[in-house]
Amino acid sequence: METKKSLDISVKSFLVSMLIIFALMILAYFLTFILPSGEFDRVADENGNMIIDTSVNSKGNFTEKEASFPFWKFLLSPVLVLGSQGNATLIMIIVFLLVIGGIFEALTRKGIIEYLLKLIVNRYYEKRKVLLFILPLFFMLLASCAGVFEESVPLVPIICAMSISLGWDAMTGLALSVIPCAVGYAAGLVNPFGTGVAQKVAGLVVFGGISMRIVTFVVLYAAVVTFVLIYTSKYEKKHPLAASGEKEAFVPNKAMSRGLFTFAGVILLGVLIIISSVFISFLQDYTLVVFALCFLIGGITGCSLAGMKAKDFFKAFGSGVKSMAPAILMILFASSIKYILTESLTIDSLIMKLMDAAGNMSSYVLILFIYLVVLLMEFFVPSGSAKAFLLIPLLIPIGTVYGLPANLIVLAYIYGDGLANVLYPTNPALLIALNLADSSYPKYMKFVWKLMLPLFLLTCLLLCFALKINYT
Repeated sequence: METKKSLDISVKSFLVSMLIIFALMILAYFLTFILPSGEFDRVADENGNMIIDTSVNSKGNFTEKEASFPFWKFLLSPVLVLGSQGNATLIMIIVFLLVIGGIFEALTRKGIIEYLLKLIVNRYYEKRKVLLFILPLFFMLLASCAGVFEESVPLVPIICAMSISLGWDAMTGLALSVIPCAVGYAAGLVNPFGTGVAQKVAGLVVFGGISMRIVTFVVLYAAVVTFVLIYTSKYEKKHPLAASGEKEAFVPNKAMSRGLFTFAGVILLGVLIIISSVFISFLQDYTLVVFALCFLIGGITGCSLAGMKAKDFFKAFGSGVKSMAPAILMILFASSIKYILTESLTIDSLIMKLMDAAGNMSSYVLILFIYLVVLLMEFFVPSGSAKAFLLIPLLIPIGTVYGLPANLIVLAYIYGDGLANVLYPTNPALLIALNLADSSYPKYMKFVWKLMLPLFLLTCLLLCFALKINYT
């Protein structure tokens, strides 16, 4: 069976994704006309981050201001976003993807990716079900302990191709890679970006209250594995030939093995450095850079050891970089949605409206409402760290008024921040992953809602349980 081994994005998937993103851009522009412009008063915290001032009013002090967002800015927002606040992260993601695209194309042309797939299929074909337990655990731990999400994107086409080779489909590949990453992010065991930043902003002991997050990890892991087992069993019944086909003959090649294992070793080193960022704080802002460098060094070394000439490598690398152009466009257009709301001074207004809707809720309803607020804001602000500085200073004081522990509010925050990563087309990493898996967003949503709905119900129950036992 033919497998997708390159990072080329299909025209159909690209156009569907771009149409969805552009529709959301129009929605964001429409909101600038119906929401009042204004900002909350902000103060600097002990780390110099600007957070909403709730010292006088638990709901913050919102001041309406004059702001204009002309139509020409809307049209040029995918370009103007490069010069906006927080553009360093955006640029890092773009550079990261260009490196990944170039190296992956070189590995593909040399045959290292195909060699890897044959090696995996040869070793695990008779016991391929084991991978349905191992891979979700691996990706969940990466995300939950090291904050990996965007970094998982380069592995998506490999896992999808592996899934097809083992008799399943590309959707199985997504359920074994990027989806578990988002679920692991939601569990947030010691995630420095989700849990760590949120707890810092909330004034809590960083990584404190881990007991409930461990329970969350176990429950969500069981849910993901159950879903994957059910889905693959149904797929095998519908496609018996794909599931029972003969495995390909595998002939070991010393040069290819040297190249593959050298590349894998350098990538593993990158993963270990990312995990160490939990304890070495200054690394936390550079994990994408570190992983891109490891991918670059590992790819160059691996291809060289496998016998690839420098001329062929650079030709393949350049072709891979060009193939990422559609992905870069999607990133810029998706990022422009937040830019539109920020530049028009309507994003704070949106938060204020959501907080006003809380009214006189009971504690159980309020914690679920806070969860919903985070889910909604993820649509406009995919960055976990940026969203923490935006929301936590408001959520903690409001929760305190209603007697909700700060750690419980942070738990609701990381649930929403994590699970929504694989829901919204405003998340560039998700769009890229879908296109690399040759899947459109509508097709993906038809698949993933069957998992996400139970996960949302489980996390709601976990929040209510945590409130019941007075989790602090």
